[in-house]
Amino acid sequence: SHPSRLVLQSYCLKSKPWGEPDPAAKGVLVGLRAAWDGQKQCAFLQFFCQTRISFGVGYPKAGHPSGTLALIPGLASFVCFPIFAKNFDLKIASYNVNGIRAAIRKGFLRWLQDTDPDVICLQEIKATEDQLDLTLFEQAGFTHHYWFSAEKKGYSGVAILSRQKPDHVEIGTGIDYMDTEGRNIRADFNGVSVMSLYVPSGTNIKRLDHKLQYMDDFQQYVDRLKKEVPNLVICGDFNICHRPIDIHDPVRNKNVSGFLPVEREWIGNFIDSGFVDSFRHFNKEPHQYTWWTYRAGARARNKGWRLDYGMVAEPLRPHLKRSVILSEAVHSDHCPILLELD
Repeated sequence: SHPSRLVLQSYCLKSKPWGEPDPAAKGVLVGLRAAWDGQKQCAFLQFFCQTRISFGVGYPKAGHPSGTLALIPGLASFVCFPIFAKNFDLKIASYNVNGIRAAIRKGFLRWLQDTDPDVICLQEIKATEDQLDLTLFEQAGFTHHYWFSAEKKGYSGVAILSRQKPDHVEIGTGIDYMDTEGRNIRADFNGVSVMSLYVPSGTNIKRLDHKLQYMDDFQQYVDRLKKEVPNLVICGDFNICHRPIDIHDPVRNKNVSGFLPVEREWIGNFIDSGFVDSFRHFNKEPHQYTWWTYRAGARARNKGWRLDYGMVAEPLRPHLKRSVILSEAVHSDHCPILLELD
């Protein structure tokens, strides 16, 4: 069984030797208590002592067979049963495209088809729906697309594209100053809620104050959200490097927004509040970046920053299959990231 995914509780009543079940001790109750979709959903299997092998099968809601067999000691006859585990089987990409129309001209749609995610989160789309030919995304296989643009033209904005229809879509956070800039959109797929996030940059003192306020309010928003939606994946441009390993020159950039102590502390606390930095879960190597300035040939020299994250809520940690940076994609000053859940 997978002890990280479920807890097995068994209660065995005393029985007579093999072939002589005690009617007064008619059987054993085995409870499988699992957190499918992060919610408390229980499936109970009841087995009765028999003279032959007994098979009992209980189907948790939306469960899928793992093919595992378990042997429970203490029975008059041994009992075999398959254990069922939730499979999400979701491939999620995220990409700050720095203008979706410009990215399309650079071959974004061909890359999207080749990469073949189930869901892609976009940031900094810098466009409204009526400025886009939506049939292009549909022809690429993403028949479901949801856009949240900033009120200011040519600025910010996020989107989620998917091959399957989401169970639910949430536009914005309900926090006015965030939503006027189009920074959050969320869609639910088979028990996983996927958010596309674009955290403000702190390019000057005023915008830095705005960014810090956003970060504090967003943490509180997510703390509330996780109580309702525990299986949460937040993908996007956080505009923060967490540790020195995540930036090419941590000494010279220590006083630059994106690597300020207060920002690094915030993202560390954000992770500690119940998230997994999925890339670092698998990859501890240096020189792994997702953004490079256009100046001074920074990308060719790999003088970059890791600003883009796939943050996966702790209940999904056992389902993490892989998380990678796709640095070969060159449609933006950022590159995409990709994570998979099984």
